[in-house]
Amino acid sequence: MPHKTKPKYPIDLGKKPSDLGMVPTPAVKNAEVPQTIYPSLYLEWEKPYGFPDEGTMTVRFKKRSEENRKTGDKTVQRVELDIHEILDTKATKEDTEEPEEDSGDVLDKEMKKVTAKKTKVTVEPEDEESY
Repeated sequence: MPHKTKPKYPIDLGKKPSDLGMVPTPAVKNAEVPQTIYPSLYLEWEKPYGFPDEGTMTVRFKKRSEENRKTGDKTVQRVELDIHEILDTKATKEDTEEPEEDSGDVLDKEMKKVTAKKTKVTVEPEDEESY
């Protein structure tokens, strides 16, 4: 069994489309092709996660499978992980600001302000003098 060395962290998982064998075609516009492609993690359960839009995540996992494939002069490794627990998430600085309000919520607040101003307007009694 070969000796496994601990990788140096952090590991950038982004790949250029050309590294993945993706060849641009005339039908696909350059704006539609991402500069960097990252692996995805899909999670689903009944309650909202409350994740920030961007940040760091610490998880507890178990490796389900590993595949090493030699293609030409490159060796490609594919690993499947079972994510057992999310231990922590931390938002990036940009995401720690107040979240943007939904446009419907903003409109509702403005309508309440306008309605409140209309109810506060008082009508001055007219003078009893006539012209």
